[in-house]
Amino acid sequence: MTVFRDTNHMYDVLGALWQILFNEEENPKFVQFLTSTGLGDEEVKKFQGIRSEAAKKFNNAGITLKFTLSEPEGTIWVIHGEDRPRVVLGMYDGKPDVEMILSSDNAHKFWLKQLSIPVALATRKIKTKGSVTKVLGLIPLVNPIFELYPKYCETKGIAV
Repeated sequence: MTVFRDTNHMYDVLGALWQILFNEEENPKFVQFLTSTGLGDEEVKKFQGIRSEAAKKFNNAGITLKFTLSEPEGTIWVIHGEDRPRVVLGMYDGKPDVEMILSSDNAHKFWLKQLSIPVALATRKIKTKGSVTKVLGLIPLVNPIFELYPKYCETKGIAV
């Protein structure tokens, strides 16, 4: 049994997570989510700062990432822009600098810290096209989000 019922459910969880992190128009949803987890004003401000810094650093890296997911199938793009990255779910007419190919369940395990990127690459649970070094350099940007992901799953009705 997979974590996600179908592609729409996977986009509603994993896709929305990336959108909340990087699409500026999603900032109110990010604040709403943080508040719903019981975090106080100072913690909300801390995570907003983390989000903002991660978006800047990702964008400055100038990388377009494509996540090709299976079981269920879908595609999540994280695209650098002029001033901020943006996230596109599904089809996008662009060329990725790095493509990560993995199951939706393994993407879920990554956010739960149950799957290490280096180990997953070595065991081929994640396959890549492009510079793996670039991707590994971006992981610290999302590290603070790991502690939020289980709470995020709860808001989406996913047991962890």
